[in-house]
Amino acid sequence: MVLLVDMGNTRLNMAGWEEGKAVFSAETPTDRGWTAGSCAAALAKVLAPFGVGRWEGCALSSVVPALTDAVRQALFSVTGKEPVVEEKTVNTHIGNIRAKLKGTGTEGYIETVWGIGFKLAE
Repeated sequence: MVLLVDMGNTRLNMAGWEEGKAVFSAETPTDRGWTAGSCAAALAKVLAPFGVGRWEGCALSSVVPALTDAVRQALFSVTGKEPVVEEKTVNTHIGNIRAKLKGTGTEGYIETVWGIGFKLAE
């Protein structure tokens, strides 16, 4: 079974994936104070009812750069497998900047260039 984890600012969503389908799903609140150890304890507690003893792998998608490494280490501790990590750090920060610009008349100041990234409007 593969453990898939999606970490947002408020929730950590998990699913056990096997033979092309979700076998279980669970969630826990994202804790900004997590260390690798405290996160591993939280994950183990949430996953215990599902009785998975052996993991084939795990993957982490994160939009919380400050916690990504702690959760990566926690996943390794819980599964014994190094997780594949997908971060959206730049997208997250651009979104935060755009939100701060909203209502200032400068909403279009940052443009998305599909397939490349971002640029300042001319």
